[in-house]
Amino acid sequence: MAPRLLLDANISPRVAAALRAEGIDSRHVGEIGLLAANDREILERAIENGWTVVTFDLDFAAMTAALGKSPTTGIMILRLPTVRSDLVLPRIRAALRREGEALANGAVVVVEAGRLRVRRDVR
Repeated sequence: MAPRLLLDANISPRVAAALRAEGIDSRHVGEIGLLAANDREILERAIENGWTVVTFDLDFAAMTAALGKSPTTGIMILRLPTVRSDLVLPRIRAALRREGEALANGAVVVVEAGRLRVRRDVR
């Protein structure tokens, strides 16, 4: 089961559009009126809608535990040396192929240039 994605403001809206073109349910915060929202507001909306947050921001993982998050709200944290869409997009795709089910079940997946780290029990 593929997770539904909500991409944070630090990721290009082009990434969300490219993922949608591939059949992946993805939205950018700017598309749903959250471009200027703080991290907590974004996370709360993700929880309400069962979205996995994709971000470069480390704060989301800590906030999920503090908010008593939904079991379907995963967090994908990108720890990459660039925010360029053409380099970020393949890493998101690879993480979804490998850990999409874990993300759909509330895991935190850290995407690095050469590896993925997964925390399945973050509650």
